[in-house]
Amino acid sequence: PLKKLQDIWDFEKDRNSMNTYSETGKYVDKIDLYLQEKIDCAIELGLDKSRGKIICDIGAGLGYFPWLCNLLGHSCEFTDVDPPKFYSLVWPELGIGKYHHCEVIGGKDFRLPGSYDIITAHRTVFDISNYHWHLKEWQHFLICCERHLNEDGELFVLTNLSGDIFHR
Repeated sequence: PLKKLQDIWDFEKDRNSMNTYSETGKYVDKIDLYLQEKIDCAIELGLDKSRGKIICDIGAGLGYFPWLCNLLGHSCEFTDVDPPKFYSLVWPELGIGKYHHCEVIGGKDFRLPGSYDIITAHRTVFDISNYHWHLKEWQHFLICCERHLNEDGELFVLTNLSGDIFHR
């Protein structure tokens, strides 16, 4: 399926239309980089040694992590804010389709559609609009996540500050 992603995406058209990668281009042009990060995350969470976990990935982007989780025998739903149209073309190719629109804004309630064994937010940007979260926003985020974790559930968060190498 990953080769097919590159076939769907017109790299030259995207690159020529702007000086930096678009949301589409950054994920497809650097498949190896993004996929390796998601593999490392799955290994760190022990997903390679278990099966049947119910997972929700917040800020899933193109969907590499949900695809990998499903490939490893888990069920992974995913959320993001208004995704580019290209994503909806790619998700069926990856065999993932449990997308839920969800905006996680500092200090505001958010609802996920179910209860999960693991909630991840791997390389997720939480400081959109250059507003950096403070303790109060992070506490609220944790409370909202806790509502959706099964007993003994796990939360894995690795933030991605805007302006770092993955968002240039």
